[in-house]
Amino acid sequence: MAFSTEIDLTALAVTTDRLNELQKLLKRPRPLLTAIGLKNVEQTRRRFDTATAPNGSAWKPTSEFSLSSRPGGGGGGKTLQDRGLLKKSIRVTQVRASSVIVGSPLIYSRIHHEGGTIRPRNAKNLAIPRTTAARRTSARNYMKRNKGARFLFNKKRKPWAIANKSGKIQYILTKKVEIPRRPFLGMSTRDFREIDSLVTDIARKVAAK
Repeated sequence: MAFSTEIDLTALAVTTDRLNELQKLLKRPRPLLTAIGLKNVEQTRRRFDTATAPNGSAWKPTSEFSLSSRPGGGGGGKTLQDRGLLKKSIRVTQVRASSVIVGSPLIYSRIHHEGGTIRPRNAKNLAIPRTTAARRTSARNYMKRNKGARFLFNKKRKPWAIANKSGKIQYILTKKVEIPRRPFLGMSTRDFREIDSLVTDIARKVAAK
């Protein structure tokens, strides 16, 4: 499910006076809203580099287990930057009459922002890939396509992993995965100041025409 946040002009109290000026100067607010949206895209992507929420709190670091499964140290060990897809997906998704929406179309964007628990829907376990080969397909397909692939069982005779024919673990099996809350959408005090400055610059340019 895609996830997004809406920035409404009326909510930007810090820029109210300048916005009122612009409303008089601009025949159409769309260029202003688009500029504000693009600025917030830049601000949101910056959070992936600082690993902080809009309120300044630090994200929970990526676990050693997750880092160890990243081929070649994907993302340089940075949180939510395995392949950088979530960061790159942040965009202006819609410009409305008096607001702009910024978000991500990726199905897993919401759970990373809000946190939550992932459980299997059509299987007994989730299969967490541990190798590049495993990441390229589902555990079910991997078992079908790789001769000698097999389940590994614990002392209670319950499957805990899938290995290839040489015994190297390809998937870890688990009943659920807890995803920490790592907010990335929204606006910080710094973001408001930057947009205030942006609107001021636009107002000057429009007034100078």
